[in-house]
Amino acid sequence: MKSGILASIFAGVTFSLAAQATVVSGKIQSVNLQKSRVLVVGKQVQDLDRGAMVNIGNNCTLEVVKKSKNRAILSSDLCDQIAVLKKGSIVKLTTDELNSNNDSEIAMTPTSRSGIYRPRTSSPTRVSKGIRIGLYKSFLDAKADISTNFGSGSYKEDAKQEIGLGVGYASININSLGFAGNLIYNRFDGEAESFRLDANATTGINKNLYLFGGINAHDFTNAGDAWDVGFGFQLGMGAQFNEAVGMSLSYLVLNNKADFSFGTAELEVSGIELSIHATF
Repeated sequence: MKSGILASIFAGVTFSLAAQATVVSGKIQSVNLQKSRVLVVGKQVQDLDRGAMVNIGNNCTLEVVKKSKNRAILSSDLCDQIAVLKKGSIVKLTTDELNSNNDSEIAMTPTSRSGIYRPRTSSPTRVSKGIRIGLYKSFLDAKADISTNFGSGSYKEDAKQEIGLGVGYASININSLGFAGNLIYNRFDGEAESFRLDANATTGINKNLYLFGGINAHDFTNAGDAWDVGFGFQLGMGAQFNEAVGMSLSYLVLNNKADFSFGTAELEVSGIELSIHATF
């Protein structure tokens, strides 16, 4: 029994000592602190494994998120000393054998030069961040309340959308508030065109799912001066498949009012909107 315990302890000590540090040299070609990304190039960079944790000095830990020949993209979310990440700098990336296992959820990073290792988690903190370009498809119903000198009435019909295009910016964090805003152009059946500006608060459920909600300002651009800019809202959920591609589904309400010589009209357009977007 004692020999078994001693053998286990000895095996553990041997394993710890076997985790020898490996140094890889490279050059920082670009740094994007907004997206927490660092591009490092060099012949030795190809020896890094995707998902490995590497260190620059004692206070900057980086994660290898993408790798190709002689190039590696590192995440700087865990770096406590951003000042060392300077474009054009030649750096030494320190890794170890424990980090080379891509299936491990916990990376072992050195705390000092004595060779003592401690666990460090690399949980994602962001769903998406950057400029977005999107395609929009809406399934909307229009309700118009019209009041004239001769009487009043309500009318309903489908608001058939032909095309929807948008551009915006998003910074969506996991378990904390973020922001997403869009400028969207829509063309409807009957040659009606409009622009909508929306602003949303966001919160990420995990790295792939998030919730959003906010207000919008909507204006018909080819209906003359009779229609005023109206305000509405949207609520929805988004899915981010990877850093570049995602989609969202929302419930949307648009409001507009028009004053004519013969009376007034109040228009409410509501329904479901689906979007597919690319983030840069």
